Amino acid sequence: LFVQAAWKNTIIVAQDAIAYDLNVTFSQAYPDEVVQTALASIDNIDKVESWGQVEAVNIEKGNFDGLRFRINAVPDNTEMINFPILQGRWLSSDSAGSSTKEIVINHEFLHEYPVKVSEELNLGVDGKEDLWTVVGIVKELAPGRNRYGSAGVGYISLNDYYQISGKQGITSNLRIGFKDASPVATLDTMRQLEQQFSLANLQIFKMLTSSERLQILEDHLVVIVSLLLGMAIFTAVVGSFALISTMSLIVMERSKELGVMRAIGASTPTILSIVTIEGLVISFLGFLASLALTWPITVAAGDAAGNIFVRSGLNYIIPIYVPLFWLGLAFLIGLGASLPPAIQAARAPVKDVLAFE
Repeated sequence: LFVQAAWKNTIIVAQDAIAYDLNVTFSQAYPDEVVQTALASIDNIDKVESWGQVEAVNIEKGNFDGLRFRINAVPDNTEMINFPILQGRWLSSDSAGSSTKEIVINHEFLHEYPVKVSEELNLGVDGKEDLWTVVGIVKELAPGRNRYGSAGVGYISLNDYYQISGKQGITSNLRIGFKDASPVATLDTMRQLEQQFSLANLQIFKMLTSSERLQILEDHLVVIVSLLLGMAIFTAVVGSFALISTMSLIVMERSKELGVMRAIGASTPTILSIVTIEGLVISFLGFLASLALTWPITVAAGDAAGNIFVRSGLNYIIPIYVPLFWLGLAFLIGLGASLPPAIQAARAPVKDVLAFE
């Protein structure tokens, strides 16, 4: 349950880092005026940014067969993304057009090509080779993979992209924010966009909503929670049988003591309460011991799952309902495990108990 809460919190953090609702990629670049005219008649559009999108190759020692990854060219002070910065900083608006070209990479890039902040990358961008300085590393979840299977993404200034490509005034990628981002309104707006783009002879290569992108993370959550919940249930069942055996042995070893107590006037409810309270105390001590081990196990399991699915650790939180749930379950297991031997001890004839060796 801790891992489930951490995964859900990770999804929330990923949602907060993306301020757009729809990513539209055209099959080719089109004039900005034509694209903006097609968008003008759609009321549900709140904001829109034109991005450049190009494939880059990491060139090492003149070898053009290096890592191929996607580069997004974003406007200065973009409002569409706000990824958590792991190292360094975001792009500086002052650097646009300067001799030093800046690039920010996502954490997926590091798993494919280790690089440090302030190091230079020799990249082929839009057919032109140039040096780019890594100024920051961001955490970007579920960025998608390109045709070469790379999830690495670089972010550069749109002005730098214009400078090297000469593609001012044309658009190949849009990030659109909606006034109403509900599922019904989103589908309706997407239909309107398709109609307007078709009328303007703008061919769409792909339309991807932010919710579809993050659905990947939620699908992983189902697998992880099912596996861990199954393990937790198995552990609880095994613990229940172990506690039943323990309580049976305790009652057996104390049978004469309980018999003497009954012989001097102890009532059946008293015998039941003694054995039951002992079972509950054992359950509570077991809960405290498991609570001490929960956090390191949670972090280990969560980071293992995160590194498998998103190549990153999770954003952990401690929801109060999780320990309360397991405390309640521990008391139920303790009660269920101690009642059968307690009832057996309370119902046993005194003469048989005292004669027991």
